[in-house]
Amino acid sequence: MKEKILELPNNREEIVIIVRKLGVSIIGYWEIAIEKEDIVEYLNSYNSSPFVGFMEVGDKVILSHKDGKITFTRAEASAIINLIRESYSI
Repeated sequence: MKEKILELPNNREEIVIIVRKLGVSIIGYWEIAIEKEDIVEYLNSYNSSPFVGFMEVGDKVILSHKDGKITFTRAEASAIINLIRESYSI
């Protein structure tokens, strides 16, 4: 699988999403790596837990993984989810 990259310029900083064979990296002020099996589970359990995975809160979507949380607009989250689904054929 060839890695795929999505750049999301926003008001806070530029965020880069890299989808690789073994998982997804989200790079901004810091970097968080999420293994493929975890990110696939987050997609399958979308909006079901405020503590892990993707959760809609108002007009934003929060991604929680271990001790990290990052907030996206719904459009950004949709672009990320679509990229992951396309990359992993799910």
